[in-house]
Amino acid sequence: MISSAIDWGVSGAPETFLVDANGGMTVETALRMLRLLPAGLDFTLEAPCATWRECVALRRRTDVAIFWDELATDEASIAQLIADDAAEGIGLKISKTGGLTRGRRQRDMCIAAGLAMSVQETADGLAIPEATVRTRLFRARALLREALARDLDAATVDVFGFAGERCDRIVAGVLAALSHPPSSTPSAGGT
Repeated sequence: MISSAIDWGVSGAPETFLVDANGGMTVETALRMLRLLPAGLDFTLEAPCATWRECVALRRRTDVAIFWDELATDEASIAQLIADDAAEGIGLKISKTGGLTRGRRQRDMCIAAGLAMSVQETADGLAIPEATVRTRLFRARALLREALARDLDAATVDVFGFAGERCDRIVAGVLAALSHPPSSTPSAGGT
């Protein structure tokens, strides 16, 4: 079914196919399924196993992209997911995250960590088009980049500061030393 669904998709379209297992596989079942698939299929496996431990174990044993959803629904679990490098992405669901404010914080954490996000459920939960969610995510990333750049610029102003006159004196001294090499002095042995 996975192969036929991907084959059915429009060639060259920038779509990602999500195969949502809803936590219904064990690690061994998921690995067996993945071994049966033809090489080179481009898809993401969402919520493959029922427990955190199983999903992390599967992630360590396959190179298929894994997304999480119901196992990461608050800031602490998302922070742990990021620390464990347990997934390539997350499906944020407003109904499971505790509302818009918490959902926004969780989204920001995911963006900062470079996790991909599924926006379909976010769009459905907010009753807005997916394109609007993508636009807002794009803007959020841009704002985060700007804020980080400002903070980093402010923090590093004095790290490589230009010392003006002192720098000019050092450069002049180095150039003078290079143009007039020191004379060699005879060694104490008299040779």
